[in-house]
Amino acid sequence: MTMQETPYTGEQLAALTAGGHERRATAPNIPDDLQRLHARLADLTSSAPRWERLVRATAGAAVLDDVGWPGLAVGLDRAAAAGWDVTANLARLVTQQALPDRHQAGELYYRLVHACPAAAPPNTTSIANINGTGTTVASQTRQHAELAQSRPSPNISQQAPTR
Repeated sequence: MTMQETPYTGEQLAALTAGGHERRATAPNIPDDLQRLHARLADLTSSAPRWERLVRATAGAAVLDDVGWPGLAVGLDRAAAAGWDVTANLARLVTQQALPDRHQAGELYYRLVHACPAAAPPNTTSIANINGTGTTVASQTRQHAELAQSRPSPNISQQAPTR
């Protein structure tokens, strides 16, 4: 068979080409996904340089080396945007209790969110709600139980068919 001869008809070639376009349309676009990931990481780390000097002077360089540092920096941004005086209050958070040897940024972030709830990310779903033990779920369960107690239970012997 030479290069010009093809075992496919024009209709078959069109079908094969159309299938290729569909496959390309459904295939993940890796460069776009990587770009979004890079943009998300840039968002998380863009706060770090702003607070690095203050955190280094107040809490020490170990906090900056912790994997939780970018999250803490974003939390500091949220707290500052909410009007919380980070410069004045960060030292108070550090001196509440000695920071642990490990996960210092995580511990400091926990203290920050406790002192300034606005530092927490918006739309946070609690573990209690995920597990079904949150206040909304618990109150609904209680209401259903109370309704079940207030309704008279049907008398089964009266409803059974007689023979």
